[in-house]
Amino acid sequence: MPRPSFFIAGHSKSGTTALARFLGQHPALFLCSPKEPNYFCPSFWRVKPTDRRTEGAPRSAFEGWTEAEYLALFDGAAPGQRCGEASAAYLYSDEAAERIHAFDPEARIIMIFREPVSFLRSYHLQLLKNAAAEGETVRDLGEAIRLEPARRRGEHLPEGCRLPEFLYYTTDRLAYDVHYDRFAAVFPEEQILALLYDDFRSDNAGTVRRVFSFLGVDPAFEPAFGEHNMGGRSLRSRRAQAWMHQLTMGRGPLGRVKPLVKALVPPALRRRATRAGYERFVYDEAPPVDPAVAAHIRAAARPHVEALGERLGRDLIAEWGYASVSEAAV
Repeated sequence: MPRPSFFIAGHSKSGTTALARFLGQHPALFLCSPKEPNYFCPSFWRVKPTDRRTEGAPRSAFEGWTEAEYLALFDGAAPGQRCGEASAAYLYSDEAAERIHAFDPEARIIMIFREPVSFLRSYHLQLLKNAAAEGETVRDLGEAIRLEPARRRGEHLPEGCRLPEFLYYTTDRLAYDVHYDRFAAVFPEEQILALLYDDFRSDNAGTVRRVFSFLGVDPAFEPAFGEHNMGGRSLRSRRAQAWMHQLTMGRGPLGRVKPLVKALVPPALRRRATRAGYERFVYDEAPPVDPAVAAHIRAAARPHVEALGERLGRDLIAEWGYASVSEAAV
């Protein structure tokens, strides 16, 4: 039975989806679908695998798997392919590293870290696009950050919030050194590859070759590169988002037209129309982060940035422009 032996553990909004798609094109690699099974962080599960789901209902991102269900995700792998998956929540989990090590002590771990202001802006925008129970409803990033202490007390959470820990922006989410150390505590250095988002963005091909080499497959293979998400966009309308989701996923009342559209419209034209629909009706260009909020984020992140740089052997304080940042600004 095929088993995963490499894991893209995160960070969120740092290119993990693009990297997974690039790696999945390599003939020697197989990545499962869904991309983020979150199997090794059961403390984040909000539906246990023993709770029977409605047959055919869409699976929540944090619905648990039995081991047999999880391993079945890799049944499509061809003989000789190396299997892997990409669950960004593993980096935030205090249990995932040890659970992955127990599953496969020889596993390879890949992480991607992003400059904190850029990361939190993109992360907050993504949470606003998620369902409120697994996302965010406060549209202003600065206000969302100010609510952290109250949210830790269970106050001012989105209605039905199931994952309050995902809203601890400048505390848990910026503890980059802690995230790295959880894996470094159980895996040897040669089994961990920590990348920077800036490097990946500026050189897709070079970064992917480096990952191919790390995984022991032919680094000369070149996948088809391209943009894979709508980062930097703010949600204009949850209602329009729901309508577009029905149309594209074939669910709900509007989903009934999908088979007809699929039969009549070529795939390339459908993709362009879908993207145009989201751009026109669902998303807006997001504003930049307020300078005062950015300064607060940098101050909160600075000790973690410095510590991560020490672990990676890079001067991230200089690379990310934190040399003049004072922790007193928090």
